[in-house]
Amino acid sequence: KKAEVFEWTGSSFEYTGSAIEPTVVLSGKSYETGVTVTGYEYYQGTTKLLSAPTQVGSYKVKVLYTSNNYTFTGYEQNYSIIEA
Repeated sequence: KKAEVFEWTGSSFEYTGSAIEPTVVLSGKSYETGVTVTGYEYYQGTTKLLSAPTQVGSYKVKVLYTSNNYTFTGYEQNYSIIEA
């Protein structure tokens, strides 16, 4: 059901030297379920990063969200930063 609510903006991004922050777009069903995105967490392997990555490599992003007064973490997407 989470996939019906969230759509990721991408899974592969060209290196720019700046932080790469894939985000989710809430679908129409999010309004029915009361979903609100509250933030994102970034990982390289199992290591949690302090901020969105800037270097070429493979990463994972987790979306933090609330739904009907409950807070959730864990809807995730793997993504990569590739050389331009």
